[in-house]
This record gives sequence, C-alpha cells and structure tokens, in this order.
Amino acid sequence: MIQEQIDALSVVPPHLGGWYQPIEFPDGSRTHSTKMSDDAFYASESKGVRKWDLVIKPNLPFPLDDKQVMEVGCNAGLFIAKALEEGADYVVGVEHLRCFTRQAHFVIQHLTPGAESRYEVRACNALTDPFHSWAEPRDIILFINSLYWMVYTSDNKFIPKHELLMMDFLLRMSKNTHHILVVGCEEKPAFGQALDSTVSLLEPFFDIDIAKKHQVNDRRLNVVRGKSKWLA
Repeated sequence: MIQEQIDALSVVPPHLGGWYQPIEFPDGSRTHSTKMSDDAFYASESKGVRKWDLVIKPNLPFPLDDKQVMEVGCNAGLFIAKALEEGADYVVGVEHLRCFTRQAHFVIQHLTPGAESRYEVRACNALTDPFHSWAEPRDIILFINSLYWMVYTSDNKFIPKHELLMMDFLLRMSKNTHHILVVGCEEKPAFGQALDSTVSLLEPFFDIDIAKKHQVNDRRLNVVRGKSKWLA
C-alpha cells in the first residue's frame, strides 16, 4: 500500500484542498480532499478521471497518439498521466506550486510506470517566470481550469499587468501551438470566466471551433477549443 506516501503529500494549508484531484491507485490507495467528503469528492464529474472521460477526451481535436502535449496548471499530474495512457509522444506539465509538482511526479510514476522519458513537470509560473518554453512546437495545449487562475497571485490578488502578460502569453502560444483546449468553471467573473469573454480572450489568436457550456453533475463547465491563426 502506498497510502502513507499519498497522505504525506497532502497539501498544507487545508484551503488548497489536500489533493485537488480524486485519484485511485492500482493498489486501492486513494487521494483525499480536505474540503469535501470522499463520497462527494469521488462522485464529482468536474474532477478526476470522470472529468477526463466525460469532458476533456471527447473535446480533444484528435487522438493523442504520437502528439506533443502541454498542460498549463497541471496540479497533481492526473491529466498528464491520462495523455500518456492515450499514447501522447511527450507531455510537459507546467505548475508554479512545488507542493503540486511533487504530487504530480508521484502520480505519474505510479499510474504510468515506465513513462519517465516521455514527460516532464516544470515548476514555473507560465505567465511571469522568465523561463519560457513556448517556442517549443506543440500539437495541443490544455488549460483545465487554469486559464482563469493564472492571473492571480497565491494570495488571490491580480498579478501586476496581468492583462498585458496574458496577451503576450497567448500570442507566444498561438505561434507555436496548433490547438488549444480550455475547460473551466465560472468561479471568478472578475477575469473573463463567462463563456463569451473566454472566447473573446482567445479569438485574436485562435480560430474557435467549439464554445459551449457542459453541465456535469456538480457544476457547469466552459469548453472552448481553437486552432492557431498562425500555423497551417
């Protein structure tokens, strides 16, 4: 059993949720949330494998076989593991909180053993860190509830000049990434989390082919998919 290791990786302080993703491991061990009961945690369709199966995977623009994938705001790495299981050639996760990058390495290594050469997790802030990697060609970048949150500091305040930083970031991405998929909850209306404003944010850089609300059992999610205006 690896339950003791899972519990030791639970994130402190409690408001960060302990574990954000409900994850079951092959030996029966489980992650736990500090914000909700296990019944609610594992029943949620806006988290975990159920979110991947019901919302993310059906809205991917293509099968991930042999594709280059990046997830911005990868948290505990569950969707990196799922992309690897789907046959992605290489997956990069970006996550600025090191408590989550430690979880991510643990999750990926236990869910996709032997995939060490096919992924990496980078501990950096995608919006402000000088270590940019957006010049690396990607087939698709995933924002799973992260696009709206990356403009905030850890104490829930706007990053200075966040609007300009976001425009520069999206321009860099669109010049080096063929497709984008955003799946997010409408939780912070101060930064464009309504579906229409999400589309408006992305439209200068991506041709949008999906823009819809997807109702799951515990909340409503925005789903926006686009193709780079710069890349054929």
